[in-house]
Amino acid sequence: MSGVTDDEGNYTGVFRRGARGTIDIIADILLLCTTWNKRTRIMYKANLSHQMLKVYVWHLVELGLLEESEDMKFRTTEKGKVFLSHYQHLSRLLIGLNDHHRPFVPQQDE
Repeated sequence: MSGVTDDEGNYTGVFRRGARGTIDIIADILLLCTTWNKRTRIMYKANLSHQMLKVYVWHLVELGLLEESEDMKFRTTEKGKVFLSHYQHLSRLLIGLNDHHRPFVPQQDE
């Protein structure tokens, strides 16, 4: 899940040149879980260690962004979908900063 858009033009992240931040990881997990998924699939698709996955999934369930089924599968809740919507909107706004950002160079008087 790298780059700004995937092959279908869907948003996949803003600043994916280096390490992902917590918010990007949360968005990756929520995006993967729009349908029911087991931990193993989430772990591999989100590129997380088992330990990291346990921490993120536990917090997301506690926050009400993910729900867990009786057979230990996870799915994004309505609250999680709202989070994703806001995240994607903000990310689209920030893409323009990446494309058009030029460092400020002060002019010297001669």
